[in-house]
Amino acid sequence: MRTRKNLTNSDFINIGRRYGSSDIQLEAQNAVAKWSRDIETLSEYGFTPLKLEQFNSLRNKHSILVEKRPESVIAKMVSTREKNGIINSAWKWLDKVQSVLGDFAESDAEFAIKIKKISPSEDPELLAAIPAFAEILSEKKTLFEPEVKVEARLSEVASIVEKLSTVYGKQTTLKEKARIDTEEIDLYDGMLYTTMRNLYSAGRAAIRAGLLSNTSDYKFAMKSNSNSQKPDPAVVL
Repeated sequence: MRTRKNLTNSDFINIGRRYGSSDIQLEAQNAVAKWSRDIETLSEYGFTPLKLEQFNSLRNKHSILVEKRPESVIAKMVSTREKNGIINSAWKWLDKVQSVLGDFAESDAEFAIKIKKISPSEDPELLAAIPAFAEILSEKKTLFEPEVKVEARLSEVASIVEKLSTVYGKQTTLKEKARIDTEEIDLYDGMLYTTMRNLYSAGRAAIRAGLLSNTSDYKFAMKSNSNSQKPDPAVVL
């Protein structure tokens, strides 16, 4: 049997990334059946009923994480739709304001430079541009006819800025959550894999010792996601 060494969480994550979670679940289900069947013999190699119970607990936690994972994806999709709507509304607001300020820019070079300087070119820049344009619009509001609805534009600023701030914050949070969720699943994938690898190694040792006769049982049925699988260190669980 191979010498087993300590593994860090990073090691488990790197190992787990090589395998699909569904494959790990199926392999673990099969491993439990073999473990339960041969537990008396396997216990002499350290794979006791308590270790089996711990393995099943790990499987349950893994299953819960895998089931919850699509929720993060759906949440991110919904948030993206919300983001697009809020961004579009912000650009529409800015189009109106830039248009009504255009006359001043044409007649005042310094004002035109100021407007150009604060005009956004990308969506994230709207968050700073909207308040800046609102301030200029407020300074010149007495120069516009009522039909321009300057007060209406100014009353919309707080809501637009709040929504922009919330949406960008939400996107960042969801992306980070998705990353953390994936790493946690990879961690459990790696932990389950290494336990099964060690179990199968013990099973083959028992077969060589003539204690078990199921020669084809203690091998992995699943394949790695990587064509060039790197050797992974061993672990005692």
